[in-house]
Amino acid sequence: MKSKGFTLIETLGVLILLGVLITILISIVDEDLSYGKSFASDSQVKLIEESANIYYQNYKSEIPTIDSNSIALITVQTLFDKGFIDDKDLIINTKLTIEKTDNVILYLIDGEIYTLYDREQNSEPIIVLKGPSEIKITVNGSYYEYGAVVIDTTNVTISNLDPINITGSVNTSTEGEYEIIYSYSTSDQVKRKVIVEDTIIESDNVKPVITLVGASTISLLVGNTYNEQGAIAIDNKDGDITARITITGVVDTSTKGTYYRYYDVSDVNGNKANTITRIVNVN
Repeated sequence: MKSKGFTLIETLGVLILLGVLITILISIVDEDLSYGKSFASDSQVKLIEESANIYYQNYKSEIPTIDSNSIALITVQTLFDKGFIDDKDLIINTKLTIEKTDNVILYLIDGEIYTLYDREQNSEPIIVLKGPSEIKITVNGSYYEYGAVVIDTTNVTISNLDPINITGSVNTSTEGEYEIIYSYSTSDQVKRKVIVEDTIIESDNVKPVITLVGASTISLLVGNTYNEQGAIAIDNKDGDITARITITGVVDTSTKGTYYRYYDVSDVNGNKANTITRIVNVN
């Protein structure tokens, strides 16, 4: 029996089907490559942010406005020029994912330095939580609202999020999971999870948070008196532990110079808060 081959119409049909499949595959591959070029990996983000922190520690004089404005922008190129990263750190799977012109944000909260590399390089304001993103407390314990900040990379400003933009509540008398939602203008919402448990939390590795009373940078004239305004310390389990704060550093108002006051505290379980610094300029 003679085998029957494809007719012209059948052949054309197969070719059309193959064309459609190839078009779909090209679209998927192109979209995948585009995504790969636009988004850095977690390890790349961590490297950039850690490098920016080291940059701040060693080259703070290059961004003097951070003391007055509590925020500064540098570029990936700056970290590249200082030798913190190199070309191989900018690619993943042989595709460029980070541009040297990308901005890296350095900002201060209560004198503590933080760094942020926004993968999308979004020009809209960014909401950043203060304190942990997940908090565990026992039934009938106390919930402390840490708040959040809004970072505007266009105008290079940082400000506390207005409490009116914080919604949600925590019923500390009832077990459950609660959400506190932080929103600002058209920015994406940021959420904090609060877990109320009817058991004693076995482990506590959450650091207390120190908040300065008054400005983080103070300017005085020679001969003026420096008045220590102190700080407040809150712990997730121990509550208000302000009385445990230790303050070190001397301010000599008889001599021009820049002086530093350091604020430290540890909770009952030995978790040490990030050291907070107040800068005092005597002119």
